[in-house]
Parts: sequence; C-alpha cells; structure tokens
Amino acid sequence: MNKYVLLLALTPLVSFASEDCNGKVSYIMDHPSWCESHLAFKMDIIPEKWICSLSERSDSMILTALASDKVISARLALQIPGKCQAIGHYQKPEYISLLK
Repeated sequence: MNKYVLLLALTPLVSFASEDCNGKVSYIMDHPSWCESHLAFKMDIIPEKWICSLSERSDSMILTALASDKVISARLALQIPGKCQAIGHYQKPEYISLLK
C-alpha cells in the first residue's frame, strides 16, 4: 500500500484544457504518414505547428477556408490554457468548424 501512495505522489499530474482556437488557414500539406491520410494544415495564429485534419469532410472545410479566406475554429487540447501555440506538432483537434 505504501508503494502505491509513494508512486502516486511522485507522478506528475498533467492537465490539458480544450479551447477553441480561431484563425485563417495559412498552409496545407498532404502528409499521410502523420495525419492518417488526411491534410495537415497551419493556422495564422499558430504558424509554427501543423494540425491534422479529422476526416474527408474536415479536409473539404480546410480547403474551403483557404480558398475563400475564411476563419476556422479548431477545438484543441492545450498544454497551457489560453495559449493556442501550446500544442504538439500534428495534433488532431476535437472538431473543426468553418466560421462565417
């Protein structure tokens, strides 16, 4: 029992907050090995990180957003709440929506 208590006490707790990150699509790339045959894209608010598309429908939304210069909203798990830049490379959002 003491071993388990000690193990839990030494284990760092990592918390991720999901938040909407809104921005325009700045780059797209077909990267099947990292994004499970879907598009990878960058947003203007997160220029240094690639985000993976979720599905063929998401691919279409991303292409539409890029072609029409529209804003998308990607729900991302953030390592630091309130900082959209605090994501890992090739992270998948919970969902993507195209804003008006």
